[in-house]
Amino acid sequence: MPSNPSSQSASGDDFAGYSPAQSTFTPYYFAASLFEYGNSNGNLKIEFTPSMHGGIMRASFPSYVAHEVGDSDSTSLSQIRRISIVLPQNSDISEIGKSPVDGTVLISGHTTKNSGGVGGKEAAYGHYFVAAIYNGDGSQLTSLDGLTTKAGGNVAWVDFSPNDTNNDVLIVRLATSFISKEQALLNLQQEVGASVSFEALRDDAKAEWNSVLGRVQVTKPPNGVSQEEAGDFYSVFYSSLYRASLFPRQLTEFDASGAAIHWSPFATDNTTRVMSGPLSTDSGFWDAWNTVYPLLTLFHRPMLAITVQGWLTAFNEGGWLPKWASPGYRSGMIGTMGDVSLADAIVNDIPGFDVDLAYAAIRKDAFESPPVGVEGVGRVCLNPYLQHGYVPRDAPMTTGGTCYEVVSRTLNYLQSDYAVAQAAQKLGKADDESVLRQRASNFSLLFDSETGFFRSRSLSNGKFSEPFDQFGWGGDYTESGPWQYRFYLPYNADGLHDLYAANQRDMCSLLSETMTSSSLFHLGGYGSVIHEQSEMADHCFGQYAHNNQPVHHLLYMHMFDGYGGSCADQGRHYVRRTLTQLYRADSDMFPGDEDNGEMAAWFVLSSLGLYERSPGSGQFEFGVPLFSDVTVDVSDAFHGHSHGLADTRRKRVTDATFASAKTLRIVAHNNDIHNTRIESVRWNDRTLPSTSNGIAYADLAQGGTLEFFMAAPLKQYA
Repeated sequence: MPSNPSSQSASGDDFAGYSPAQSTFTPYYFAASLFEYGNSNGNLKIEFTPSMHGGIMRASFPSYVAHEVGDSDSTSLSQIRRISIVLPQNSDISEIGKSPVDGTVLISGHTTKNSGGVGGKEAAYGHYFVAAIYNGDGSQLTSLDGLTTKAGGNVAWVDFSPNDTNNDVLIVRLATSFISKEQALLNLQQEVGASVSFEALRDDAKAEWNSVLGRVQVTKPPNGVSQEEAGDFYSVFYSSLYRASLFPRQLTEFDASGAAIHWSPFATDNTTRVMSGPLSTDSGFWDAWNTVYPLLTLFHRPMLAITVQGWLTAFNEGGWLPKWASPGYRSGMIGTMGDVSLADAIVNDIPGFDVDLAYAAIRKDAFESPPVGVEGVGRVCLNPYLQHGYVPRDAPMTTGGTCYEVVSRTLNYLQSDYAVAQAAQKLGKADDESVLRQRASNFSLLFDSETGFFRSRSLSNGKFSEPFDQFGWGGDYTESGPWQYRFYLPYNADGLHDLYAANQRDMCSLLSETMTSSSLFHLGGYGSVIHEQSEMADHCFGQYAHNNQPVHHLLYMHMFDGYGGSCADQGRHYVRRTLTQLYRADSDMFPGDEDNGEMAAWFVLSSLGLYERSPGSGQFEFGVPLFSDVTVDVSDAFHGHSHGLADTRRKRVTDATFASAKTLRIVAHNNDIHNTRIESVRWNDRTLPSTSNGIAYADLAQGGTLEFFMAAPLKQYA
């Protein structure tokens, strides 16, 4: 970044103050004026616009003013135009030289700083960069002759004369790589070379984001809201769609021939970690399985295909699907929820990935225990789960110690088994399907008929663990407590309803109690209050802790008796209330733990009136649309934009069919802000029975018109 030339080290060169309120933030463009660098002609303005592996920064300096405080003769603050790059570790390497492409000034180097997940100490990890500096319109070369420079360690800078007006605007073309400095230079040439102007790259980035966000067009907020409220709905919707579209990320780069390559944190052979093909990363499946991937299924099948194939690359290279890739294997959360996402892609006939390999990957999680002592892969409590039909408290883990969060872990395993069974059925693997469906039917084993909660059982005697605290968090439950996991059976709402009914309990009444009871919590297994507890108590409804992932399917459990049922009316009331009260068009947009785009994806899906409660089922449940008219591109097409860079890149990494556009239109008639009851639903002019919960994804994927006929609720809800 441009920085203060009085600094001779990294200290002071790695940040500068600016006013967020007077700055520009968009997905494709950032601009700010820096407080620390200015004279009577104004302040330094920096602008940045991104490419796939880098971007262009434009630094516009105020014209030189001689003989005033802060001029080039002052020791307090110089008007010299300095471009500085600061790396995070003293051991990092930087250098300054001439670009081998055109001879302009080039700063390059790499850092080995990381937070783990890069393949171990033996893996030669490096994040490489090159920064080519131009002046004027961005195509004029700069020269090292007569310049003051510093490089070699973790800080590098180049000083340009303030007396040369050509230096009033400096352009930094930046590219990065996880492979090598040479690959970073190639990325620079491919994406931000001297022939690409700042404006052209900005326009291309804008078109790229418009091509993604424009796949969903929402209009006509509900009647009965103010113009400001309507504007807020638009802001939250597209901000959420943007946030959800940031994840998962890709580690894919392209060689000189255009072939996809990548550095792999998953590879087991440290002699070479540069592999061919696409690679996905940065996704915690525990968070993302039930919103991010269903959203991609609905609105961006081509990106989903690339992402799934990237996960299969990880499986090929490391032998297991990652559970929480960041960038490689991590042991962040319980379960193997990536099984659900890949099974869902198989069931829904998403084109463009190796289906047989995908099934092999999810089957391995379902049938093979991970190696002893290996973190971040597989079901570490699979053996006791298979032996008992659930994970007992204090059962041994393959990673050492005993199984914890066993209620949540069991329910996650059950959900995965259901989804893999669905994939097995799709592929005609009857033996696997039979075994997995039997496992998925074991949910009653942890159901305590006396308390009406899912509870842990002891390894030693199989009895329910004591003492039991319905408000106690942690221990047997992940980031929540018994109430938040009371309805954690997304794949079998009917079965859970019947289980409650067999024990003289009404599931709809219990769901209502969840929404209206006190937001009481006890520390339980946590030594102090965690943010998920305080967020629930502060701004959620009852025990419905929408601030965290475990309950995000819960409102759609109301739909078990069809969209015309009274319980469904109750559920839609709370869906609408969550959309309009818990998400805000300000800096506190999300009500809590927005991880990996998951909470953002929940808002988008629920705003559309569709939610895939149980990925792998092949069905999206009916909710309550927020907008009265929505069009979704459900095709396998990528859309073109100014430079066509993304189309070209993506066609290199997928075999998906790039078909002509197909659209899904969602219309909500009589959509008042208070109208949450559905009188009828039509699909392509055919009225669907009121006993139906939703619609098959296979139908939605063909395009068509889905109409909701809304009315005022028959009763008032809290």
